[in-house]
Amino acid sequence: MTGATGVLAGRICLVTGASRGIGRAIALRYAREGADLILTARTVGALEELDDEDVWWRPNEASNSIGNLLLHLRGNVGQWIVGGVGRREFERHRQREFDERTHLPRRDLLARLKATLAEADEVIASLDAESLLTRRQIQGYHGTVLQSEDGGESLS
Repeated sequence: MTGATGVLAGRICLVTGASRGIGRAIALRYAREGADLILTARTVGALEELDDEDVWWRPNEASNSIGNLLLHLRGNVGQWIVGGVGRREFERHRQREFDERTHLPRRDLLARLKATLAEADEVIASLDAESLLTRRQIQGYHGTVLQSEDGGESLS
Protein backbone atom coordinates (compact mmCIF):
# COMPACT_ATOMS: atom_id res chain seq x y z
CA MET A 1 0.00 0.00 0.00
CA THR A 2 1.37 3.40 -1.01
CA GLY A 3 -0.39 5.58 1.55
CA ALA A 4 -2.74 6.96 -1.11
CA THR A 5 -6.33 7.79 -0.30
CA GLY A 6 -9.43 7.27 -2.43
CA VAL A 7 -11.87 4.50 -3.14
CA LEU A 8 -9.16 2.43 -4.88
CA ALA A 9 -6.38 3.05 -2.35
CA GLY A 10 -4.39 -0.12 -1.74
CA ARG A 11 -5.82 -1.83 -4.83
CA ILE A 12 -3.67 -2.89 -7.78
CA CYS A 13 -5.32 -2.33 -11.15
CA LEU A 14 -4.16 -3.53 -14.58
CA VAL A 15 -5.19 -1.19 -17.39
CA THR A 16 -4.57 -2.31 -20.96
CA GLY A 17 -4.41 0.21 -23.78
CA ALA A 18 -3.48 2.87 -21.22
CA SER A 19 -1.70 5.19 -23.65
CA ARG A 20 -4.81 6.62 -25.28
CA GLY A 21 -8.56 6.72 -25.49
CA ILE A 22 -10.70 4.92 -22.95
CA GLY A 23 -7.72 3.05 -21.46
CA ARG A 24 -5.89 6.33 -20.76
CA ALA A 25 -9.01 7.90 -19.25
CA ILE A 26 -9.50 4.86 -17.00
CA ALA A 27 -5.84 4.92 -15.92
CA LEU A 28 -6.00 8.61 -15.00
CA ARG A 29 -9.25 8.16 -13.07
CA TYR A 30 -7.99 5.08 -11.18
CA ALA A 31 -4.81 6.96 -10.28
CA ARG A 32 -6.83 9.88 -8.90
CA GLU A 33 -8.74 7.33 -6.82
CA GLY A 34 -5.47 6.06 -5.29
CA ALA A 35 -4.94 2.81 -7.21
CA ASP A 36 -1.51 1.33 -7.79
CA LEU A 37 -1.44 0.86 -11.55
CA ILE A 38 0.06 -1.60 -13.98
CA LEU A 39 -0.27 -0.03 -17.42
CA THR A 40 0.23 -1.59 -20.83
CA ALA A 41 0.37 -0.34 -24.40
CA ARG A 42 1.04 -2.41 -27.49
CA THR A 43 3.43 -0.27 -29.49
CA VAL A 44 6.36 2.10 -29.18
CA GLY A 45 4.16 4.46 -31.21
CA ALA A 46 1.89 4.73 -28.21
CA LEU A 47 4.83 5.93 -26.12
CA GLU A 48 5.84 8.36 -28.84
CA GLU A 49 2.42 10.01 -28.57
CA LEU A 50 2.99 10.89 -24.91
CA ASP A 51 4.67 14.13 -23.92
CA ASP A 52 7.43 14.39 -21.32
CA GLU A 53 4.95 15.35 -18.60
CA ASP A 54 2.87 12.21 -19.23
CA VAL A 55 5.97 10.00 -19.23
CA TRP A 56 7.10 11.30 -15.82
CA TRP A 57 3.66 11.67 -14.20
CA ARG A 58 3.02 9.63 -11.06
CA PRO A 59 -0.06 9.56 -8.83
CA ASN A 60 2.10 9.78 -5.71
CA GLU A 61 5.76 9.73 -4.71
CA ALA A 62 5.69 6.00 -3.91
CA SER A 63 4.63 5.09 -7.47
CA ASN A 64 6.82 4.72 -10.53
CA SER A 65 6.30 6.77 -13.66
CA ILE A 66 6.43 5.40 -17.19
CA GLY A 67 9.88 6.99 -17.40
CA ASN A 68 11.12 5.00 -14.41
CA LEU A 69 9.71 1.79 -15.90
CA LEU A 70 11.39 2.49 -19.26
CA LEU A 71 14.72 2.94 -17.47
CA HIS A 72 14.09 -0.30 -15.55
CA LEU A 73 13.15 -2.24 -18.72
CA ARG A 74 16.36 -1.04 -20.39
CA GLY A 75 18.34 -2.08 -17.30
CA ASN A 76 16.81 -5.55 -17.19
CA VAL A 77 17.31 -6.24 -20.90
CA GLY A 78 20.87 -4.94 -20.72
CA GLN A 79 21.80 -6.89 -17.62
CA TRP A 80 20.18 -10.19 -18.59
CA ILE A 81 20.59 -10.37 -22.35
CA VAL A 82 23.43 -8.01 -23.30
CA GLY A 83 25.59 -8.61 -20.22
CA GLY A 84 24.48 -12.03 -19.00
CA VAL A 85 23.81 -13.89 -22.22
CA GLY A 86 26.05 -11.91 -24.57
CA ARG A 87 28.81 -11.44 -21.99
CA ARG A 88 29.23 -7.85 -23.14
CA GLU A 89 29.93 -4.90 -20.89
CA PHE A 90 26.74 -3.36 -19.53
CA GLU A 91 26.82 -1.03 -16.56
CA ARG A 92 23.64 -0.82 -14.56
CA HIS A 93 22.60 1.21 -11.55
CA ARG A 94 19.25 -0.39 -10.72
CA GLN A 95 18.19 1.91 -7.90
CA ARG A 96 18.77 4.98 -10.07
CA GLU A 97 16.16 3.62 -12.49
CA PHE A 98 13.55 4.12 -9.80
CA ASP A 99 15.07 7.22 -8.18
CA GLU A 100 15.20 9.28 -11.41
CA ARG A 101 13.25 12.51 -11.03
CA THR A 102 15.04 14.88 -13.45
CA HIS A 103 12.57 14.12 -16.23
CA LEU A 104 14.88 13.00 -19.00
CA PRO A 105 13.23 13.80 -22.34
CA ARG A 106 10.97 11.06 -23.66
CA ARG A 107 12.96 10.95 -26.93
CA ASP A 108 16.18 10.25 -24.99
CA LEU A 109 14.52 7.48 -22.98
CA LEU A 110 13.20 5.82 -26.13
CA ALA A 111 16.54 6.18 -27.94
CA ARG A 112 18.36 4.50 -25.03
CA LEU A 113 15.81 1.69 -24.88
CA LYS A 114 15.89 1.14 -28.66
CA ALA A 115 19.71 0.99 -28.64
CA THR A 116 19.70 -1.60 -25.85
CA LEU A 117 17.00 -3.64 -27.62
CA ALA A 118 19.03 -3.55 -30.85
CA GLU A 119 22.08 -4.82 -28.97
CA ALA A 120 19.95 -7.55 -27.36
CA ASP A 121 18.70 -8.53 -30.84
CA GLU A 122 22.34 -8.88 -31.98
CA VAL A 123 23.12 -11.10 -29.00
CA ILE A 124 20.09 -13.32 -29.55
CA ALA A 125 20.76 -13.60 -33.30
CA SER A 126 24.31 -14.78 -32.58
CA LEU A 127 23.22 -17.70 -30.39
CA ASP A 128 23.37 -21.27 -31.61
CA ALA A 129 21.80 -24.36 -30.02
CA GLU A 130 24.92 -25.14 -28.00
CA SER A 131 25.16 -21.67 -26.50
CA LEU A 132 21.50 -21.83 -25.45
CA LEU A 133 22.36 -24.84 -23.27
CA THR A 134 25.54 -23.37 -21.73
CA ARG A 135 25.24 -22.84 -17.98
CA ARG A 136 25.77 -19.29 -16.74
CA GLN A 137 25.27 -17.10 -13.73
CA ILE A 138 23.12 -14.07 -14.50
CA GLN A 139 22.09 -11.62 -11.75
CA GLY A 140 22.76 -14.25 -9.10
CA TYR A 141 20.74 -16.98 -10.82
CA HIS A 142 22.32 -20.16 -12.23
CA GLY A 143 21.14 -22.04 -15.29
CA THR A 144 21.24 -22.22 -19.04
CA VAL A 145 20.41 -19.27 -21.27
CA LEU A 146 16.97 -20.83 -21.70
CA GLN A 147 16.52 -21.49 -18.00
CA SER A 148 17.96 -19.74 -14.98
CA GLU A 149 17.62 -21.41 -11.61
CA ASP A 150 17.81 -20.39 -7.99
CA GLY A 151 17.76 -23.28 -5.57
CA GLY A 152 16.20 -25.56 -8.15
CA GLU A 153 13.26 -23.26 -8.88
CA SER A 154 13.00 -22.42 -12.56
CA LEU A 155 12.75 -18.75 -13.48
CA SER A 156 12.31 -19.19 -17.23
